[in-house]
Amino acid sequence: MPPAADPPTPTGLIDRTLDILDAVRAAGICSLPMIAAGSGLPVATAHRIVQSLTGRGYLIAYRRGAYGLGPAALALGAGLALHDMLHRASLDELQALGRRCKAHAHLGIFESDMVTYLTKVRYGRGRLPTSEGTQLEAYCSGIGKVLLAQLEPAALDRYMAQGAFVALTANTITDPAQLLDRLEQARTRGWATDIGEVMPDLSCIAAPLFDRQGRAIAALSVSFRGPLIAEEVLAERLPDLRGTAARISARLFGSN
Repeated sequence: MPPAADPPTPTGLIDRTLDILDAVRAAGICSLPMIAAGSGLPVATAHRIVQSLTGRGYLIAYRRGAYGLGPAALALGAGLALHDMLHRASLDELQALGRRCKAHAHLGIFESDMVTYLTKVRYGRGRLPTSEGTQLEAYCSGIGKVLLAQLEPAALDRYMAQGAFVALTANTITDPAQLLDRLEQARTRGWATDIGEVMPDLSCIAAPLFDRQGRAIAALSVSFRGPLIAEEVLAERLPDLRGTAARISARLFGSN
């Protein structure tokens, strides 16, 4: 019987892990067999390391057995843009959400005092003034209110002090005191709505997407064109919206 192989040394494990990260970085999104081939490791060994990296947020597990670099790798300067990472991680989940709700679905982030839309899927009626990469005002949209509500007090004070809020429709909240009340409500209950504030026939509900430290890094929304929908009816979409956000968060940051 041949002697048993020596257990991998710490340095050997580090080299194998870096080989896997290099393989994924080079390929973009790839399957486990591709990772094994690109790193020169047996599939079983690659699988064990990939599972550990996914649980720690260094890789993202996509559907159909594909993997890509995750936010922990990004934090080390892995070279994958944050916008692209969030878009890739959310696209299939938002497509499924939009189909279930028969609605337009978005993922957006707060940057430069605006909402930047990173992912948009269209399963609802009519057109919306959004596209991937565009920016819209934060104070009147569901995603914007959710993310404004999560700001630190000093950052929110600075945002509120910038000047008058322009009414996009007759329903847009432009009074600072009233807007602050709505943001406090959104912070307390964890979701926000836009009912006719951006467009007179648009209703929207949004919920945050949290990282492992509980910080709101983005928000999801579903939007409906047509007769305005009451808030309590929009709230019926919350379990689906929050479930989608939780799955995207787990994909990005791991389930631990």
